[in-house]
Order: sequence, then structure tokens, then C-alpha cells
Amino acid sequence: MAIMSLLISVLVCNIFLLVAQQATAQPSRFVYRSCQNSKGNYTLNSTYQANLNRLLTTLPTSQNDNGYGFYNLSYGKGSDQVYAVGLCRGDITPDFCRSCLNNSTQLLKDICPNQKEALCVYEHCMLRYSNRSLLGSPEITPSYALFNNKNVSSSNVKEHFDNLSTLLDGLKSEAASGGYLRKYAAGNAKAPGFLTIYALVQCTPDLSEQQCINCLNIVYGQIPRCCSGKVGARIIVPSCSVRYEKYLFYSSDKTRNIIIAVVATLSAVVLIIFLAVCLRLRKSKNKVQVKSDVFNFGVLILEIVSGQKNSSFRQGEYVEDLLSYTWRIWREGNTSKMVDPLMRVGSASDVMRCIHIGLLSVQENIENRPTMNAIVLMLNSNSLSLPLPSEPAFFMRNNTKSSNHSKGESINEASICSIFMVVAQQATAENYYCIDKGNYTLNSTYHDNLNHLLSTLPNSQNNNGYGFYNLSYGNADDQVFAMALCDGDAMPDSCQRCLNESTHLVQQLCPYQKEVVLWHNNCMLRYSNRSLFGFMESFPRVILYNTQNASSDPDTVEAYFKDLRSLLDNLKSRAMAGGSLKKFALDSIKSAGFKTIYGLVQCSPDLSKIDCNNCLDDSFGNLPGCCNLKKGGVVLGTSCRHRYEDYLFYDISNVTQAPPPSPMPQPLPPPPLTVPEHNQSYFLFIIIILYHIYCCIINYSIIAGRKKESSATTWRHWREGNATKIIDPVMRGRRGSEIMRCIHIGLLCVQTNLVDRPTMNNIVLMLNSNSVSLPVPSQPAFYMHSNTGGVNHNQLPQRESVNEASITEISPR
Repeated sequence: MAIMSLLISVLVCNIFLLVAQQATAQPSRFVYRSCQNSKGNYTLNSTYQANLNRLLTTLPTSQNDNGYGFYNLSYGKGSDQVYAVGLCRGDITPDFCRSCLNNSTQLLKDICPNQKEALCVYEHCMLRYSNRSLLGSPEITPSYALFNNKNVSSSNVKEHFDNLSTLLDGLKSEAASGGYLRKYAAGNAKAPGFLTIYALVQCTPDLSEQQCINCLNIVYGQIPRCCSGKVGARIIVPSCSVRYEKYLFYSSDKTRNIIIAVVATLSAVVLIIFLAVCLRLRKSKNKVQVKSDVFNFGVLILEIVSGQKNSSFRQGEYVEDLLSYTWRIWREGNTSKMVDPLMRVGSASDVMRCIHIGLLSVQENIENRPTMNAIVLMLNSNSLSLPLPSEPAFFMRNNTKSSNHSKGESINEASICSIFMVVAQQATAENYYCIDKGNYTLNSTYHDNLNHLLSTLPNSQNNNGYGFYNLSYGNADDQVFAMALCDGDAMPDSCQRCLNESTHLVQQLCPYQKEVVLWHNNCMLRYSNRSLFGFMESFPRVILYNTQNASSDPDTVEAYFKDLRSLLDNLKSRAMAGGSLKKFALDSIKSAGFKTIYGLVQCSPDLSKIDCNNCLDDSFGNLPGCCNLKKGGVVLGTSCRHRYEDYLFYDISNVTQAPPPSPMPQPLPPPPLTVPEHNQSYFLFIIIILYHIYCCIINYSIIAGRKKESSATTWRHWREGNATKIIDPVMRGRRGSEIMRCIHIGLLCVQTNLVDRPTMNNIVLMLNSNSVSLPVPSQPAFYMHSNTGGVNHNQLPQRESVNEASITEISPR
């Protein structure tokens, strides 16, 4: 009962948060930028730079606004004159417009530090500057396209895009005729499958009516090439733009009324269902189990999303209950059919995720249903992949054939976790995630630690010599961890320059988030309030691909992708074997009847060989879903990445090979164990041995300097607080706290109770993370009791060991 009350409260809170989010303008999201190197550069402290700084400072002021979000200004004379144009989306307020342009002026100077011509696009505004006049001349390059990865139902494609074409043509005429103050139009149209298409078009108002029409015609012409069959897309060029989606993404006078209606409806539904659940629970008293609560919650989700009760209803030719109907259309890939029209004003991906969680909650096999804690986590974290649901309880079977999903990840995962982008005309996009893992406050200790960390991270002393950076700063809850990795073919100066730009850029893109990942040019930067070192993570990820197909001939395509897979598998094997300094490989292969395929793979060097293999396998697994038939693709992940093209995209002359990894020591037969010579690699040898399967036994032999120190002796010294007595004199004077941690881990490994012993994965984590507290060990196996008095074990601290020292400075991988 308490759980259901909590969850209903969460639902109600989320409904009212929807209103709050609509009432409060959120910061505009950065989309992309283009630094036009071909148009010339200016020098530091030059007249052109001074004019540019003055221009960008004064541009976003009300006196430069034409009253409808269009800004135009120039400053300077002759070759040092700078021209700037700003344009805000037609549905935003003047204050929000100026705020967006202010952000653009700050960001553009950082990411395009010396280019005379540059372009910056945010979600709600666009800023351009140049050393030439920008007014009155339509420009269609650089162009940039993004699209929703979800496809229109194959049976509705023609009708859907006929309706879209009619809508866009009408909006084009409306926007072009808007006059010299504003050329903007937005509207919607009905589409098959109970969908609504929402669209927005805009031209810069300095264009003539015919120029605006011509610009939009060119942009419309890119839709079939980049976004064919997709339910949503956005194409942006400097002089005009278009966007369409299956959900409402712009502001209108009707939006607030719709939201109020939705809130009222959902509130009533939640209240009714809550009362029904209370009555059901009351009747069953204490007989309702936890998994039954999960089932009830799953039904609740599906009823809210569909607007229908969980009783038999007729849907076309089918007569079935809600669970059966939802399961059937889920398997057919037509889940959007069940969504109540009132729910379609929100995020489509969030609605699909709710349906997915609902199906997981009502599975027939009770063991497969998630716990309520897991459901809360699924609802709060979009980076969490959802397993495929199995058949629901009380499923009403029919003989209709339906397509099955793959056995791997959810088919809806990409719509939640991935961004698909197409970059044209060499326009560079910043790919980043502001991860919802908590925020910090301005001028807090965490903020200060982050600033210090980002300012020192790109220094050469933090580089492992092959473009990998790992650093942390601060203590306890305010400690910040950062990691950076440059492309394996990047030159050192290019790598450091990229990281310098990233450290400035990342805080502007994600100003308050505690965890962020950014892919910028030829480097990746991450930071968090948790340790990142040694963990293989699959999400978030960014997927991009070439819009051109490999070939129109099926046999050629089949040969192409067979050769591609062979190339990637070969590169994976080479990267895995790269050692702890660099895991990177590139090569090419001749494809039968086709061009040469060039490929590149890279893992973060802190990963183990197995983790690198798993990460790349997961990365390769995205190719059929995102890049099928395409002749080029890129998958950027936090722990690994890969890319392939039909042209040479890397510079092999820049690649520096890391030395081969040292061989892992072979298992040593106990006893005896030969201790290595007393030299500089002595402590490293200890840590490497600890990674071996016999680490717990060998640990005593190495540290004690004897063939095998009795676990009873070690345990007795430990309880008496004299564990240092077992340490070999050769080992003393070296990292004493780290040796004590090794003894502590050794005792944990030989505990009598098998359940209490840590797994090898946990041991690796203990050795690599100073944030992991070690539990107090219990009595070892084969412990020889004695009558010698000693310290009572109960006097030892019960929560964590005093030996907290870290050994993360040495990584044996």
C-alpha cells in the first residue's frame, strides 16, 4: 500500500511538473556550429578581433532587434569591418531570444577562436558573423540535418509524406509572404495511424518572398535524401530552416489550454485508479505480494497511456483485453496506435518508454517482473537500457502473424538513448550529453573543484603519453573525476588544443550538471562525481552515418558488409591487445567489386582486454539498426568507438604505437613462491599478481616474504592491530597504506564463509578505486584457534576499515 501511494504521488507530481516546465523557459540547447576556416582567420589582438568583440557585446540588445527577433549590425571599416546577424525562432519571447543570443556570442568566440566567419545554432536562435555583408543574399551552406530515428509505419509512408508535403507547402507560402519583419509559420496536419504532424518553417526576414521560397525548396529537397521514412527531422541552413515532428515542439496560444486539459484528465484518471487500487488492496489485506503491486502498476501505466480500461474492447477486427492488445501491437512495431490523443502533446519517446515499462511489469512470469525500485530507476534514467518484455499474464492469443523483435536490446532503446545526425558541408557538430545524475550550485565547493580540475587536466603531465588523461580533485561528496581520450591518430598538439577547447565548451553546454560527456573534434571529455576509471559503459552514445548507400546492387552490398565485418573484427583483436597505454587500431581492406574500406577502432586504455572486446561488440551491434546499406558510419561511445568509410579519413603518419603490454605472470604453484628481486618494479609485480586468480593466497607470500604466511598468524596480527609485523622488511618504507590495503583484501579473500568472499570483479574494483570502503574481514578458513589473548573483534569498527588508502596510481592493465 505504501509503495502504491508513493508511486501515485510521483505520477501526480510529474503531471504538475509538466505545467511548471511549460511555464518556465528552459535554457536553449546548443545544436551545432561551423567555423569557416576557408574564409580566413584573424590574428590575436588585431583590429578585427577588437571590432568583433565589440560587435558581439552590443548585438543582443533591444535597440538592435527589429521587434520580431531579427538582429543585424556591423562595426569597423574597410577590411576590418565585421558583420553580424542574429535570428530567433518565431515562437519565443524577446527576453528568451536575447538570452539565447547572449549564450551564442559567448560560445562562438570560444569554439571558433580565430575564424573570420562562423555560425552557431541553438535550439531557439542562430548567430552568424563574417567580414562580408550577410544581408539580402540567400545562403544554403553549410547545412545540417537531424532526424528522429523512428520510422513511419511501412503501410502509411506514402499517405504520411503526402500529408507532410501539403503541410510544408502551405507553411512555405505563409512564411514567405510574412513581410520584411518576420518570415515564420507553424502548423499541424493529421496523419494516418491517429498521428498528428507538427511543423515549423522560417526564413531570415531580409530575404525577398521569392528568395525565401527558393531557400525552403532547397531545404525540402534534402528531406528524401537524409530523412526518408522518418517521423521527424530538422534541416538548417544559414538563411532558412524547417522542422517537423509527431509531437508538439513549438509554442502556440493553444498549447497551455491543451496541457491544462491533459493535466485535468490525467489527474482524474490517476485519482480514480488510485481509489480502485486502494480498494483492491484493502480487500486482499496482506495477501497481495510485491510482484502483484508491480503488475497493478503496469496495468495502471497502460490504462493512463491508452485512455482505456483493462477490459475487453474492440479494436478493428480484434476483440481482446488491453494487455493482449498492447502486447500484439508492440510485437508488430505499431505501439503508437494505442496512445491516447491527449498524450501526444508530450515527448513521444517518454510515452514509448512508459509502455515498455508497463509491459515489463505485467509479464506472465513473476520472476521476470522488475521490482518497484527497478521501475523507479527506469523511469528516472533514460540512459538505462530496458530488457525485452515477455508475454503478459492473461494474454489472449490469436492466429495473426506478427514480427518478433530481436533478442538483444529493446527496439525502442535508440529513440531514448541515441542521437542520429547527418553532418553536411563540413559543418562540425558538438555531440554531448548533460547526464541527469544531479546538479551542483554556482560557486559551491564542487563547482570550484570542477573548475580547478578542468583547468589542469589538459596539462602534459596528466597525459599517459598516448592521449589518455585521468585525474580527480577534491574529497568526499565534492570530489570530481575527469577522463579524456584523444583519437589515436591525433598529434599531441592537436590533442591538447582539442581538450583545451572542450574544457571551456563543456561547462557552457552543461552549466550545472555533475556528470557530462562531450565529443569534440578529435577528443572526448568526461567528468562526474563518481570514479570513471576502469568501468566499461555502453551509454550514452552518438551514432552518425553517411547518407549515401554503399551500392544499389544487393550482391555488392552483401560483399561490402561481409568485408567490413572482417575488417572490424581484425581491428578489434588488435586494439584489445594494445595494453594499458593505448588500445587503438586502423587499417583498410579491398572489398570485392567495390572501393577500399577504411576502418578505425579505439577503446579507452583503462579497460581490460575483455571489457574492450565487449564494448566494441556492443558498438558493432548498432550497425544493422542505424547504418544498414550505408557506406560510412561512426559510433561514438564513452568507453570505445569505431568508424568506417569508403575514403581515407585518418592520417596514418600521426599514429604512435604504444609499447607492447608486459605479459601477465603465469600462475605460480604453491608452495613455494619465488619473490622477485628488490628493484623498482617490485610493487608493480605485487599488484599484477593480485589480479591473478590465486591473488588471495599469493598475497600473503609476497607481502610476508615467506613461502606462505599462515592465515591464522595474519589474522591474529590483524586483530591485534599489528599487521605490519607480517610485512617483509624489503617491502617496508614503500607505500605502507597500500600494502595494508593488500593485506586487508587478502583477508577478505580467505574468509571461512564463501558468501562473504569478494568476487574477482570486486577485487579489481577495490584495487582501482579509493572511493570503495573495505568491509571488516571475518575469520579465515582453516583458522587455528589458540588460547593467546588478543583484541576482541567486536572492538573493531563495523562499518569500514581504517585502511582506506588507494592503489589507483598503478594500473596493471
